[in-house]
Amino acid sequence: MSSKYLPDAEPKLIPWGDNFVENVDRNKEAWGIPVAEVTEVKTVLTDFKSLYERARSPGRTTVIVEEKNTVKALLKAKIRAMVGFRLKNPIITDAQRKELGLHVADKTRSPKPRPTTYPKFHIVQNGVGMLSIIFQEGDGRKGSKPPEAVGVRIYYGVFDEQPSVQEELPASVFGTRCPCTITFRETDRGKRAYIALRWENSKGEGGPWSEIISEIIP
Repeated sequence: MSSKYLPDAEPKLIPWGDNFVENVDRNKEAWGIPVAEVTEVKTVLTDFKSLYERARSPGRTTVIVEEKNTVKALLKAKIRAMVGFRLKNPIITDAQRKELGLHVADKTRSPKPRPTTYPKFHIVQNGVGMLSIIFQEGDGRKGSKPPEAVGVRIYYGVFDEQPSVQEELPASVFGTRCPCTITFRETDRGKRAYIALRWENSKGEGGPWSEIISEIIP
């Protein structure tokens, strides 16, 4: 929940405070808020409203303005304290928090669009039966990804001859960190693995294919 819910402008703070206190007062029993705490906030709000009007009058004094500012700070402090403690009760719904004038975090993440580029990569022998794939976006640093991608899908297979299209690669693994290492069977050692990559977004949608690159399985 954002902490910047209290209006800075005093003419907006007063109606905001009236709405907040009215909602809290109406729901105090259901939300488990002591009557004394609600009354305390109501009293400070009433004092602030009175001092605000006096501070706007032609007969205002420096003392009145300073007192108004002090009570305003006290009002904000008491509201923040109530929000930070009493109003974190899980029985309070997001709709009710909005009615209070509080900000509610957006819990739905906007889906990333389908990637439009393909990964650049090379393959490194990395121990017995293992190949590591070092990928990057364009000329970026090792492990870099385009904004649309959450990771890379690595397609691979062991063949006597290079497949004609990437779709013929039978197996795949998904990785978010670089390098990604594939461990092959003992019986595949000495054979040639063919590998191609695609970026994937958060919905599992793949971008364009990379070229097929091969390496001998150590």
